[in-house]
Amino acid sequence: MLTTRAQAQATYAGTRPTTDTAEAVKDPDMVVESAVEDLKLKQDLFVKLDELCPPPVILCTDTSSLRVTDIASKAKHQERILATHYTQPPHFAPM
Repeated sequence: MLTTRAQAQATYAGTRPTTDTAEAVKDPDMVVESAVEDLKLKQDLFVKLDELCPPPVILCTDTSSLRVTDIASKAKHQERILATHYTQPPHFAPM
């Protein structure tokens, strides 16, 4: 199914670019982070996301090389943090 120009424009009009994490995660159902593969950076980010987002929100990492349990280890609600990746398995997908 192809997206029409009108659908693409409507979707783009609904985006809200920001560099403020709290603004970026205001009222989400799911958050997917795509930060560089740095364990401390991802841990700190998930602690912040865990504080900003209520427990029903699913928090995802698109890590290719770090263990999700390590990334989630400092968050309060670790059970809602999972890995998602746009290509599976990432180490076999030529980019």
